[in-house]
Amino acid sequence: MEFLKELGLWKHQEECLLRIAKLLKKGTKYFGIFFEQGTGKTLTTICIIWIIWRMARRPVDTIIVCPLIVVKNWEKELHKFAPESVSNRVQVLTGTKKQ
Repeated sequence: MEFLKELGLWKHQEECLLRIAKLLKKGTKYFGIFFEQGTGKTLTTICIIWIIWRMARRPVDTIIVCPLIVVKNWEKELHKFAPESVSNRVQVLTGTKKQ
């Protein structure tokens, strides 16, 4: 988890990642992150995606569903914080609610 050390995570983010890593090792497939607004949910989720990919030893299909207003932020944050093995595989899909 070398790249995680360089991100300057807050303590609650580090604790969350440790807990989720333990859950993943036990085979847990579902969990939630319930941080307040502005407390690092996006970065924490990027780290979780990377951890899952590392544990699987390959890229794992990942879909992030979010309001249209934050799509650009997700794309920017992925390219800023994720290792290239993750950020190079990002494909942003947008459309109307009907699509």
